[in-house]
Amino acid sequence: MTSLRAEPAYPAAGGSVPNVPARAGSAIEEEPPPREQASRISWIAAGSSFLIHLVLLLIMTAWLLSKHQDSRAMFIQSRLGDDLGTPEPLVVTEIPELEIVPLEPQAPPQLRDPVELAEAQFEPALGDIRLAVASSGGGDARSPAAEPRSGRVEFFGTGAEGRSFIFVVDSSGSMEGSRFRRAVEELRDAIRQLGPDQEFFIVFYNNSTYPLFYPREFSSMIQATQTMRKRAIKWIRNRRANGGTRPEQAVRVALSLQPDIVYFLTDGEIPPETRTVASRFNVYKSVIHTIAFESRAGEEILKGIAADNNGRYRFVD
Repeated sequence: MTSLRAEPAYPAAGGSVPNVPARAGSAIEEEPPPREQASRISWIAAGSSFLIHLVLLLIMTAWLLSKHQDSRAMFIQSRLGDDLGTPEPLVVTEIPELEIVPLEPQAPPQLRDPVELAEAQFEPALGDIRLAVASSGGGDARSPAAEPRSGRVEFFGTGAEGRSFIFVVDSSGSMEGSRFRRAVEELRDAIRQLGPDQEFFIVFYNNSTYPLFYPREFSSMIQATQTMRKRAIKWIRNRRANGGTRPEQAVRVALSLQPDIVYFLTDGEIPPETRTVASRFNVYKSVIHTIAFESRAGEEILKGIAADNNGRYRFVD
């Protein structure tokens, strides 16, 4: 016998459907229980809060770092300002206008006579010599108590009789070498001819004047004793030739000592005023013998000096 299963009866239109439990394997999911749903919502809220706080923390950290950088920059700028100091204000001083004053025309200087110029230039040296002569002989180089004896002396072939002799010898650069050695040897021989009762003196010249025993101040006639002759020979052997040729002062120094005989030697051209100086300052009327040594460049002036002062001119080749 077939059993009959009763089917549920569907309500009529407009009636309510009764709750029918879902079968296993049905597509309709069951809703989670209320406790589990509340837990899930709580986790979502906590994560959102954490993210929000993290973002706020990062923003605050960035803001604090920027403020720290600004304050540090201000500190460095402040320290630099303290070190450098406050610059002083620039003071501008007004420059006064210069007043241009026109110069008044002046007359050109007048040229002095060569002899007067030489006299003014050489006066100090001559004053020292006059003082030395006065102190040694009471102001008179020819006092009878000290009257030297006359004797003959020869220099480069020119002989003369006298009691006192002065040799004025060129020591300029043109005399350097064999010329000067020859002149020194001839001068040495002339000094050896002197007797102990005679007097002598030596003056070398170039641009300057070198009296006997220079640089020592010994500006007076020398007694020709054996000791003084040796000292003089030693001094002349230590002389050297250099410089130019300006004999004016040497000639005047020699004449200021009032010798009987002057030997004047040069190997070159000399200034024309040398002749004027020799004539003007030869107050004692010393005899001046002139020697042109291995050169005739100054021959005419040397001849004139010898003729003006009772001397002889000689050329030595």
